[in-house]
Amino acid sequence: MAQGLTRSQLDNFVRRVREGSDILMHALSHAAELVASFKQVSVDQASVNRRIFDLRTTID
Repeated sequence: MAQGLTRSQLDNFVRRVREGSDILMHALSHAAELVASFKQVSVDQASVNRRIFDLRTTID
């Protein structure tokens, strides 16, 4: 870094940061879906109503 940063190094850094951000956003979205699902299960346990769900989707 003391000698400076080349354009290709900067482009590579920006590309990798974007890839990392995309991965992070996907993981956070999935985590939010899981939290919502667990919350719904918790609500359903307190309810006498049964809820239909796709077991394969839940397992995946």
